[in-house]
Amino acid sequence: MNADRIRLLLIEDCPADARLIKLMLEQSWAVNIQCDWVDNRTEGIERLRGGGYDVVLLDLGLPESTGLDTLRVVCRETDVPTLVVMSGSSDEEVALQALQAGAQDYLIKGHVDGAALARAVRYAIGRTQAERALRARTDEQRQQAKYLRTLIDLLPMFVWLKDTHSTYLTVNQATAAARGTTVEQMEGRSDADFWPREQAAAFQADDVEIMTSLRRKTVEEMLGTVDGDVWVETYKVPVLDEDGSVLGTVGVARDIRERKAAEAAHQAALAEAERLARQRSAFLAQMSHELRTPLNGILGFAQLLQQDKGLDERQTRGLRIIRESGQHLLTLINDILDLARIDAAKVELNPVDIALPSFLAIVTDIVRVKAEEKSLLFVERFAPDLPASVRADEKRLRQVLLNLLSNAIKFTDRGEVLLGVSIRGRAAGKASLRFEVRDSGIGMTSAQQERLFKPFEQVGEAKRREGGSGLGLAISRELVRLMGGDITVSSEPGKGSRFWFDVELPLGTDRRLEPAVCGRPAGYAGRRRTVLIVDDVPQNRAVLVDCLNVLGFDLVEAVDGQQALACAERVRPDLIVMDMTMPVMDGLEATRRIRQSPALAGIPVMASSGSTSDETEAKCREAGADAFLPKPIDLQAFVAEMGRLLSLTWIF
Repeated sequence: MNADRIRLLLIEDCPADARLIKLMLEQSWAVNIQCDWVDNRTEGIERLRGGGYDVVLLDLGLPESTGLDTLRVVCRETDVPTLVVMSGSSDEEVALQALQAGAQDYLIKGHVDGAALARAVRYAIGRTQAERALRARTDEQRQQAKYLRTLIDLLPMFVWLKDTHSTYLTVNQATAAARGTTVEQMEGRSDADFWPREQAAAFQADDVEIMTSLRRKTVEEMLGTVDGDVWVETYKVPVLDEDGSVLGTVGVARDIRERKAAEAAHQAALAEAERLARQRSAFLAQMSHELRTPLNGILGFAQLLQQDKGLDERQTRGLRIIRESGQHLLTLINDILDLARIDAAKVELNPVDIALPSFLAIVTDIVRVKAEEKSLLFVERFAPDLPASVRADEKRLRQVLLNLLSNAIKFTDRGEVLLGVSIRGRAAGKASLRFEVRDSGIGMTSAQQERLFKPFEQVGEAKRREGGSGLGLAISRELVRLMGGDITVSSEPGKGSRFWFDVELPLGTDRRLEPAVCGRPAGYAGRRRTVLIVDDVPQNRAVLVDCLNVLGFDLVEAVDGQQALACAERVRPDLIVMDMTMPVMDGLEATRRIRQSPALAGIPVMASSGSTSDETEAKCREAGADAFLPKPIDLQAFVAEMGRLLSLTWIF
């Protein structure tokens, strides 16, 4: 339609009526209409097929047909733009049928003037345009609905739309199939029609929650389907109108059975790993106890017998071999247990203040004896500005240094072994120390160095591998890493080896080591003391009884914690030596009960165990033990600890 002019085709068989109608349209100021006239239906149809007209003004009484047939033929044969009927009949039924058949308006001849006719034409065109726009919008929405339907049906998940009353507006095929119904059967119905009452109530509560809070919600839940319960992850969001009012909710749920199965498998594997770890820890503790118990008797009596002044050379040599063999076996056991603890992440450092000069003196005294046995020169090279005291795990630091030094001596036949300690720097109450072990031994190839720190690897000739487990260096590296450093090696075949590591240690308080007991005491000053020895293994009790008898102690024995409590109540000993692993009542429980008893709480308790882990010692002290000695018991350390706990003055 031209913006300034409307093209109108008048189909009217009466020339007089046609002239009147054209005159009325031409005289109208409301619209600019160009009116073409034909007097029969056939020509009118031909004109309309040529196109270009905005509106048709049709008389129903034409020669070819009359009444509504004329309208129906014109509408059927042509693409009528806008059609207005003009008839001499005032029959309302005919007018209604004409409008139903496609006319936009029905005018009665003789009852309209030019203005009314022009207005009717204009309004008819407007209605046609509005209807076409509406049909186009409807078609577009119908197409969008088809796309949306196809989309949600293709999604591999459950999808639904609800109104504010939690009534389903629509669902996808997967949701309907899960309930064993159809999309059409679910539309217009609620959760109560498809789910158990409790689950339906929970779904509706979720809908109310998200519509009230205007927040999305994600939940993992079990969804009942015709194929059984299915784990799903559900996302629900409120749907808002442009003005912010709530229109309803949209929900999407995806099947997470595979993920849940994987999580369950992971949890089961984790639980199994934890069970195995506990089992391994229990096994290690039990094996430590079982292996150390016979060694306690072997090494204990070897120490006692070596103190006998009446031994001949052959007996002395035999006892020394027994003790050295036992110590070697103990070292192997310690290495294996340490590696197992490291693998299980059970090793923790227990830093204490160390008097560094005294600590180094003890290490060098031990190593110097081994070096002199091979006629090697042992060299100390300690920086003069070393701190007097540092805070570190004394036991583990000594273990690392002795491992490195023992290896150096093992692989050196002549020349020297050196231990060097230097300071790399100080800052904020800390000192960075470098520990270095150097030897003039056989050295290593680069290939041997690559395998050096692997567990159970031993480099060098077969004869030099004897007397070791291949674990010392692997354990030492892990211990140094726990301290915050790492062991580095430099070596060449025939030119010796150099090991070193740097660790940053907090400065400790300057203190002196307590003097050790010099030699074996023959007794003690003061009144006679009573010691209660509690151990289920007779050999372990026998070692301590023989050790303490000659020193003038009264001794009482018990085979378990329950018997120990009864003995302690009866005898009131000055000291209790308590084994931790016993039947009936173990040492931990017995120690706790001693501490809870007003009559016994003040008696010192020395705990002893074949499990030498830091965790075991911590448990003993937590239970109330005043001291802890690992098995096999070093009798000299045992006597010294007794002196401390009982404040004894030894007689030598």
